[in-house]
Amino acid sequence: MQSDKNYQSLISQLSQLSDEEIKRDYLNHLEWTQSIASILPLIDDLEALRVIRLALDVDLMLGAFLAGKVKPELQSETVVWIRELEISDELKLKLLTKTKSKFAVPFLVDFIKNIPELEHSFYLYENLISQAIKDLEIFDAELYTRMLRQLLEDKRQWVRKIAIAVFGKHIDKSAISVLIELLKDEDMHVRYKAIIALGKIADDSHLEIIIEVLDDDFPAVRGIAVAILGRIAGKSILNKIICFIDDKDRTVRIQTVKALRIIGGELAEELIIHAFLDKDDSVSKNVFETLLKIDRIKGIKLIFSASQCDDAEVRRKSALFLGAIVKKSDRVSDLPLLVNLLNDVNPKVRKTAAKELTVPNTGMESEEFEALCQEYQELSLRAKIDIEEIMNESDLTTLLIKSADCNYFVRSAANKVIEIKIANVENIEEFILIALQHENPDIRSKAADYLVTIANESVIPILLKLLQDEHPKVRFSAAYTLAARGDKSIIPNLFAALQDKNHQIREKTAHALGLLADNCAIPALVETLQDENHRVRAAAAYALSLIPDNSTLPALTKVLQDSDFYVRQMAMLALEKIASEQAIEAILESLPHNDYIVDQKAASILMEDGKLKYIPYLWKALLEARYVGLISATNNFYSTIQKIQQHHKWYNPELC
Repeated sequence: MQSDKNYQSLISQLSQLSDEEIKRDYLNHLEWTQSIASILPLIDDLEALRVIRLALDVDLMLGAFLAGKVKPELQSETVVWIRELEISDELKLKLLTKTKSKFAVPFLVDFIKNIPELEHSFYLYENLISQAIKDLEIFDAELYTRMLRQLLEDKRQWVRKIAIAVFGKHIDKSAISVLIELLKDEDMHVRYKAIIALGKIADDSHLEIIIEVLDDDFPAVRGIAVAILGRIAGKSILNKIICFIDDKDRTVRIQTVKALRIIGGELAEELIIHAFLDKDDSVSKNVFETLLKIDRIKGIKLIFSASQCDDAEVRRKSALFLGAIVKKSDRVSDLPLLVNLLNDVNPKVRKTAAKELTVPNTGMESEEFEALCQEYQELSLRAKIDIEEIMNESDLTTLLIKSADCNYFVRSAANKVIEIKIANVENIEEFILIALQHENPDIRSKAADYLVTIANESVIPILLKLLQDEHPKVRFSAAYTLAARGDKSIIPNLFAALQDKNHQIREKTAHALGLLADNCAIPALVETLQDENHRVRAAAAYALSLIPDNSTLPALTKVLQDSDFYVRQMAMLALEKIASEQAIEAILESLPHNDYIVDQKAASILMEDGKLKYIPYLWKALLEARYVGLISATNNFYSTIQKIQQHHKWYNPELC
């Protein structure tokens, strides 16, 4: 369909077309959308309004887009149609942003006023509304100032807080008095957002106002005030912010260091160096980065000098950066200084140097540096345990005890020795069998773990017996080891473990049956979907995802309504793995779940399959979905609908 060439002819024949013809032959085709948008300001007003109403019948996103393409004087009516839709405020906001009409902006006020007081969702709402303002692409400071003033009259604290957060960044100097007034608001978050907004438009004529903010009780507000003064006042304000280099809050101290860098000069540099010994390492690191920006050579020399200072704390601070200097600059010649810190007499210095050395690095591939890292790792290991003692240990029981030690290095060394013995000792099975009789359940459990490495079939009866062990940890290991051996003949023996009184055993057994992936386990796993413990139910659903079969659809569909979100996620995963038409149908019929993660997964599955016939189901889910504190979850279905439509070049399958 050559819409670009023919849309002019559409103007003359539009009035002669029936509603169904317009919807079916034009509006439902994505390739006609831009052409129709182009003629809307050119046609009769009543005809334009007719097209918008028909577009809303075809697809709400299409209707919203075209509602903003009619003449400006008509948009006051078409945009109101969107506002009056009986849909969630979150979806309404998404649709209104598609209009890109100034008549959509007032809805933001209503939207904010209807936001529930959910402190943990503040930033989610802030980001959502800020994105909506960005998508509207309306640059009208006067309009946004009007919206802000209106919302600031609201007595509810969270309404004012969100209002200044989303609208404050869009007002200009003509409304700066609003921001100045908010600097005295009782809510510290309102003051914080106000000072941020003020900082973007303030100049030296506002110095006195910002200086007053330095006395604010909220550290974040003081910090931003210091940063603004550094930017707009220069050296003239130095005496006002010097004291903040020792502020009780580290964020203020960091902002002060940044402000001093902008101000510059010898005194500012001296103050920055003074902050090098700040009690908080994050401030010290900021000082180092600041010094490098002022004078890289001078900054590096300072660190090298500090690494040789008599004061242990100064050396420790230098250790924070010396590794970074070596890594970033490939200054292999400076490795001896780093080695000195690794061998410092003070344990805090050694610990800091070691930590910085082993932090993942980029751009440093010298053999010397790699060798130093390896050497330190070995030294670290030996410093924590006596490796040789473990390596020379011959008693398997002792090694098994150490393999469960709380110390990672002890466990690693012991497990390494056990693996060596299993590979090289001929009668190792005898030692393990003896360990299985030990009174200590930890030893029996670890011995059961190592039976997986013994190929001899004679260990299977032993493992089956261990499933009856009095201690759950041993039964747990036995179930895992049986599954890890991959012998499907033992599946019937695992069914009893699904009834174990310990939920961890039931969970592990369900996982084990999934790993063995045999259809004979399906009935038992389906029954386990009703287990009283949510972790067991989730494990059963996950296991069924490893044995995809249409026979599990009824049970999995029911589990999609489980009270536990993780169980629902695993059920959705299982349906995805089945990947049959019946499985997709089950997913479609179950929507929406009003569970962000489950719906997100469902949307992902449907988008991957991408059939146009899914659109009505997705719209139904989008219209019905309600999320508490996770309003952005609306995007799951919204974006899936868009992508399927774009792929097929149709909006509504019912009009194809």
